[in-house]
Parts: sequence; C-alpha cells; structure tokens
Amino acid sequence: MEKWMKVVLVCVAVCIGAAFLGAERVEAAERVVWTTTDLYYELDGQGAPKNILVIEGYFTNHTDKYINYFYELNLAATMRADIGAGYTGTVKGTFRNFEKMIDPHSEAAHTFRITNAKIVWPIEEYEVVQGYTKWKQSDAAG
Repeated sequence: MEKWMKVVLVCVAVCIGAAFLGAERVEAAERVVWTTTDLYYELDGQGAPKNILVIEGYFTNHTDKYINYFYELNLAATMRADIGAGYTGTVKGTFRNFEKMIDPHSEAAHTFRITNAKIVWPIEEYEVVQGYTKWKQSDAAG
C-alpha cells in the first residue's frame, strides 16, 4: 500500500510540474506577437499576380526587454480566392536571422516577402498565423 501511495504522489508531482512548464511555454510564445495589416501579391506589368506574396504588419513586444534580432519566425497565410466555390490555399514562410529593434512594450512595423509562393487569386479574405518564433533580447538597446 505504501509503494502505491508513492507512485500516486510521483504521478501527481509530474502532472503539476508539466502543467506549470506548459503554461510558461505558452506565455513565452505570446511575448512577441506578429499582427498582419495587409497581404497581397506583387503584380507584373499587366496587373497579374507574380508568385511573390507580401505580408505587411507589425510586431508587438510584450516584454520589458529590447528585442534586437530574430533567429526564426514562421508565418502561415491561408487565403480564399474570390472565384466560384471559393478556392483556398496556404502559403508558409520561414524567416531566419534578421535584425529588428523593438523597444520594450512597443510595436515595430515590418514587411515580409515570400518568393515562389502558390498563387490564390484574387484574394477575398486571409488569415495569417504566427508559428515558432525565436528572438534575441537584452536589457539595453543595440
């Protein structure tokens, strides 16, 4: 009986520890948030879309540290075309190793370009989701 109680206590301790670690990871992921303000394809001379998707928006730094470099940022744009039954497609972009200075508790605009992107045209509506994000932060600017 005593052995069974030890097993139960260990299981409870592991579950509680996992819950706290999981909550911390979710909070960390939401510290630097990307918000999309516009999404469009670059157009050629005849007004047809090229396979270059432009995503404009801004980062919001919810930390008390300066953000000055991104090691990796993943974005996934799901678009619905304005044709008949509504063609849908997703374009994913991974952006690595770029400098971006964002003051603590502030916002900074940025533009991303995804080349060789699948064309979903004309775009009626879209949603951009931020995936894995890893950045460098410091107590001082620069």
